[in-house]
Amino acid sequence: MAIIPLANQSYARTGLPKARLINLYREITPEGPTPYTLRQRPGLVQDSTVGFGPIRCIVTHQGARFVISGTRVFRAGVQIGLIAGSGIVRFAQSDTELVFVVGGAAYLAGTSSLAAIT
Repeated sequence: MAIIPLANQSYARTGLPKARLINLYREITPEGPTPYTLRQRPGLVQDSTVGFGPIRCIVTHQGARFVISGTRVFRAGVQIGLIAGSGIVRFAQSDTELVFVVGGAAYLAGTSSLAAIT
């Protein structure tokens, strides 16, 4: 795959407003006039602070945001429990359950508590 340099200034798009060349990602367009297009995405912004960090996982389940900050687990900004370890956090969810897995241990998250799965 060839490396394609990006311009360092704004450019005009036919029929569309001028686009700034920041926060772009490349999207393949096999049926377009070129093999790819550059799509713009909004910049990342901090929308909240939870715990003391680092933020290891954020997931929305049943309308509530669950955040793992350090070893603390929060639901809607309220701490519901602690997890062990500092490794990568994975999660799985169904319509009714949310499970976090870290370091070989699994935890079932509830509305007000976190329980280790044995």
